[in-house]
Amino acid sequence: CINISSNPEGVCQVTAAIYTISNSHAGSHADQPSHWLKDPPFESFDNKQYNGTATIIDLTDYLDENQRFITEELLRRVGKEYKLDYNFLRRLILRTYHKTPNNYDPNFAHLDQSGARFLGSLLNLVLVAIDSPSVDHPTASPIYEQAHGGLWTGRVAIIEGYESNTLPITPRLEGVIQTTLLTMPEVKDAKQAVISFYSFDNAR
Repeated sequence: CINISSNPEGVCQVTAAIYTISNSHAGSHADQPSHWLKDPPFESFDNKQYNGTATIIDLTDYLDENQRFITEELLRRVGKEYKLDYNFLRRLILRTYHKTPNNYDPNFAHLDQSGARFLGSLLNLVLVAIDSPSVDHPTASPIYEQAHGGLWTGRVAIIEGYESNTLPITPRLEGVIQTTLLTMPEVKDAKQAVISFYSFDNAR
């Protein structure tokens, strides 16, 4: 692993010299505290945080080439339009692509500090998932002070890079998320995530 953070307290470790087809930042994965903390108080989030009732909200109509960051103001506006009470949310799945791209998208949508701190302040929220490669902008550093850190204030677990292709196109979808986490040898900062979503309205 290499440390790419400029903050000695908020380390950002990423796996280097990868020779396997799976790694800490390829495909759907669950970031763990050592990804942004040098000495985390615990090694892994509880598996219960990744499984249970969840809400998917579609942000694709609110994002374009010039608007790729998800702010608190945007989340509140979407919540009002979708009649969503964030105070009762347990798990929030953000959709930013109608179709997840096959290749890396350097202009992917991400949370800004206000959006991350807003979600981190929600008392009942235990998980945020996003279909982009990261909750943070690719140039964000140190991530301990950006979106990862904002979610960490509420000990909110993070899933990044889930595939949204099979989901129905709808503003809001309620259901249950089921996640199987797979540990990877020599990788401590993330776990591979195999995810299923069961919709309450039988759409998918």
